Amino acid sequence: MHNSASSQHRPTVAVACADLRDAVAALRTAVEGDAFGWAADSEIADALIDLISIERQITALKGEVAARVSGGNAFAEAGFRNGASWVRSRTNESLAGARRTFEHGEWMLAVPLMGAAWRQGLVSLAHVRALVESHDRFPRVSAALTHCEAGLVEMAKELDPATFSRILLAKLCEIDPEAVDDAESKRRRRDVGLHVSATIDGFVVVNGLLPPEIGQHLINSLASARDKARASAADEPER
Repeated sequence: MHNSASSQHRPTVAVACADLRDAVAALRTAVEGDAFGWAADSEIADALIDLISIERQITALKGEVAARVSGGNAFAEAGFRNGASWVRSRTNESLAGARRTFEHGEWMLAVPLMGAAWRQGLVSLAHVRALVESHDRFPRVSAALTHCEAGLVEMAKELDPATFSRILLAKLCEIDPEAVDDAESKRRRRDVGLHVSATIDGFVVVNGLLPPEIGQHLINSLASARDKARASAADEPER
């Protein structure tokens, strides 16, 4: 009986969202009001920190709600093949942005301890992404990462995402250096290629990854072409 009574006082998701909209409206009014200009700098600074934490929590919760939508049938009943297309039809969000939201929901399930810290605003999206990508990039070390996830979460709470990513990679190398080397070698072989495209004003953009011997051959060829161009342009300084 007690559990039934307590559940009646628990707000539904719709009610909680309505309360959140009211809170955001109140905050907007406060920021737009005259009192904001007279507020102490320390108060405004603290508000900024609070907003960063709140934004993290909302992004995490949005992903969690998206995961529930993805597992339901609301978008299918509306005639859409996936949740992202359904969100795109209901908002002015880009399809890529909607897909990212559902991807975040998958991340919450893939790294539950880091996801819980994200939901509390203690880590950022970038921290979560770093851990998820490590699972994807180094599948042989994935089980070990899961085993030490609690410690990684505590580490992430104290570090910025870039530093956390570096230490995480060092941790992976410590666990199984051969697995990391093999995965990186496969990634490099998969990414080998040269991409050349022209911009609208005629410039050429070059990007790619080449094996060492081919890359060195390209460097030598470019150096030779550069020297010839310099020699032919000696009398044309404007070039």
